[in-house]
Amino acid sequence: MSTNTFATFKAESFAPFLPECKQVNDGVYGAELAWWLCKKLADNEVYTSYPEFEDHTWILNFEHNEHEFEIHCHNQFQKKHHWELKIRTFKLGLFSNKRTSGEALTHLCSLLEKPLKETNEVSELVIYSLC
Repeated sequence: MSTNTFATFKAESFAPFLPECKQVNDGVYGAELAWWLCKKLADNEVYTSYPEFEDHTWILNFEHNEHEFEIHCHNQFQKKHHWELKIRTFKLGLFSNKRTSGEALTHLCSLLEKPLKETNEVSELVIYSLC
């Protein structure tokens, strides 16, 4: 398993609307971004899980053919309007040494890039090459 940064950007529209005391962890945000991305992908018939939270991120699970991914959605450390998407890849099968194919990862990257580039809500977008 490895987790790598796919994109960083600025956007005020994903700032949390609930008070700090209702956040999973102080200064850690991402629910609004994860829901937005989940919806944008579904609008294009690309289906992920509903967002789930962990201590420092919100996660969308995505499967393509035999490949499993997690898309991590969160703010950059202690910054409300600076965001990061990370992709976590998994080995194929419990006892396998096979890694996720570059083709499957490239496919996911293109799916994620589309809504980020099409919206006016995102600025200072940087896409990192993961292949």
